[in-house]
Amino acid sequence: MNKRIDWNQYREEFAWDGSRRDIYGLNTDFALWQRFLDFIRFSGYPYRFSLGGDPASLPEDVKGIFEAWKDRGPLLCIDVGGVTLSCHFFTQQEIEFDLDPREVTGEQKAGPSSPS
Repeated sequence: MNKRIDWNQYREEFAWDGSRRDIYGLNTDFALWQRFLDFIRFSGYPYRFSLGGDPASLPEDVKGIFEAWKDRGPLLCIDVGGVTLSCHFFTQQEIEFDLDPREVTGEQKAGPSSPS
């Protein structure tokens, strides 16, 4: 059963207060990170990857991203229905995204969507 939550019940969670919202996947490891990257690469969701602000190809091996973190600040931005999820690769123990709540302008942008 796919029960929908009324947008009015949670719209205030996306009210702009000057900060981005974080989403965490906890207790991760390189294997889970690799599955995540493989999913993004083949999912159809538009994404862009950068190192130190410079566009780069998304590495095949997640370990290469963490090795680059030491001096280049990897960033993966994924467009999910018009909302950009930014993944910063802070630690292998958690997958963290942040988003700008101003991009969530209604129920369609807050709920799950499939890539087009």
